[in-house]
Amino acid sequence: MKDLVMREACKQGQLEYLGHKLRFYEDYSGDVLKQQAEYKDVMVELYKRGLRPSLLFLAKLCITLQSGEKKWLTSVTEATKFIHNLGEYVPTPP
Repeated sequence: MKDLVMREACKQGQLEYLGHKLRFYEDYSGDVLKQQAEYKDVMVELYKRGLRPSLLFLAKLCITLQSGEKKWLTSVTEATKFIHNLGEYVPTPP
């Protein structure tokens, strides 16, 4: 039943009920949620540095650099090394 609802929701596009937009999301397994949670500290650090990280399914990290270039990382270890190679964090003035 769930698959049918998701498939039909995708076909319909934007859905509304009583004036409220409805959005449907696939459930992630506990393993995927655990993998994504491991990136928490890395994501915080990347945001602090003015980068735009996004965590994609399954648990791949895509970082949009200030130049617009995208960097793909597949593990927290790889992401931590990337941050280390950026050097010391110096906040940019507002």
